[in-house]
Amino acid sequence: MDEELKAYLEGMEQRAKQQSHALSTLIENVKESLERDIQSVGDRVDRMSARLDKIAAGSHYVTRLVEWSEKQDRFQEDILKRVAALEARIDNR
Repeated sequence: MDEELKAYLEGMEQRAKQQSHALSTLIENVKESLERDIQSVGDRVDRMSARLDKIAAGSHYVTRLVEWSEKQDRFQEDILKRVAALEARIDNR
């Protein structure tokens, strides 16, 4: 093999090694970036889940409050009817 061809092949081998190293570095940087992004998304999902749990609990308590309020309304209506009936009995005497 002549020296010119040998030098050319050695140069190609050196460039291939450099490109391989650059590609390896690029792939590793992309991997690390994706890992950070995925972790960030995971953290956001965890925060959203906690908020949704609080909203669901709040909704449950609001429902219970509405039920209690309606029960109190019926109770007060019954008491007012009883008072009116007693007043009517007293007025009729």
